[in-house]
Amino acid sequence: MLAEVRDGKADSPLLAPLSKRDRDELFSRAASVAPRKVRVGGGREEAETSTSFLFRFIGREQELSGELFLSVTGDGEWRLEDILPETPRDIGEATERDHPYSYTPYAPFW
Repeated sequence: MLAEVRDGKADSPLLAPLSKRDRDELFSRAASVAPRKVRVGGGREEAETSTSFLFRFIGREQELSGELFLSVTGDGEWRLEDILPETPRDIGEATERDHPYSYTPYAPFW
C-alpha cells in the first residue's frame, strides 16, 4: 500500500477507502519528498479491529512521516482505514523533541 504511494500509483484499489481530497494530499506530500525508501514501524492495536503503524517516506533531502490505520475484515484481509501524513521536512530538521515520529539517521525506528 505504501509502495503504491511511493511509486505514485494514485489509482491503486488499496487506497480506495481514502477520500479524493485525502488521497490527493497524501500523494502531493509524498511527491514533494521524492521518496527512495519507505520504513514502517511496529503496529499498535487501537480498537477491536484497528491497528496503527508509523511510516516514513525517505527522500534524498526530505522525509514524510505519519500514521497508517488498518483494520481486519471478516474474511481476514487487511483494509485501509486512514492515513495521516505530516508536513514534509528536511531530514536535518528532525529531532526527537520536535515530534515522536522524528528520528536521527542512526536511531532505531520503533
